[in-house]
Amino acid sequence: MHDARALIDMGDEAVRRLARRGYTLELSSLESLQSRRSQSIRTANELRAESKRVAQEVQKTARAGGDVSALKDTARKLKEQFRDEPFHLVSVFLSVGEGTLAEHLNEVVRGYPELMLGSYPELANPEYKVKVTLESKDRTYMERALGDFLARLPASVVVRIQQ
Repeated sequence: MHDARALIDMGDEAVRRLARRGYTLELSSLESLQSRRSQSIRTANELRAESKRVAQEVQKTARAGGDVSALKDTARKLKEQFRDEPFHLVSVFLSVGEGTLAEHLNEVVRGYPELMLGSYPELANPEYKVKVTLESKDRTYMERALGDFLARLPASVVVRIQQ
């Protein structure tokens, strides 16, 4: 596993390159994301350990000829906690370049810190110049962020929206 501080330090050059293109990144936001990621990993590890403990208990009880139905229910409940909710994704195709979008993208990220936002310039496609993706496990959250993003843009620059 990587040390988060080392990854953040390595990101200095990437931040400088993005700054030259008009983007700004807040290290406090990145550190907060890293902290939440670490907490999620710890929670998943705890769930795995509990799942393993229950599985061992089921085996032990079954070998002894005991009733394992209650333990199996516990195992099923743990299994449900492992299931990932699906991500909801929308792609917005725009007729303007990334430089024009930079501040709008930054504002959306600031307003929706749980949102995963991607910006992909397209140099060879005559239909659009940039594809922007918005992703979240919470559909309503993603739709609010999309509405906020679209409200910041002139309608004439939106080529199409794909959900």
